[in-house]
Amino acid sequence: MAINIQPTPEDFQHGDRVRYMPNHVKNDVHHPDCEDGVVSSTNEHWVFVKYDNAVMKMVTGDEPYTAKATDVCNLILKTTKSYDQFETRRRAKS
Repeated sequence: MAINIQPTPEDFQHGDRVRYMPNHVKNDVHHPDCEDGVVSSTNEHWVFVKYDNAVMKMVTGDEPYTAKATDVCNLILKTTKSYDQFETRRRAKS
């Protein structure tokens, strides 16, 4: 039996701090091309993230900046190094 540990957009919540990892960084969370931001919303396909910039660090997801649609394959929660938090949320929804 295969276990699906790939997160889905519904695993992310408004206000979650996330790190975007482009495909070419090969899961190197410290690569300089990674970006940090905060989730502003989700839909069935995308997580919408407001990324930190030179002016300010995003905190709530309600900042007056445009969110970018981001594939969940390129996101990790900044508060965890594993998928434990995703699994906890999935169990709570069941």
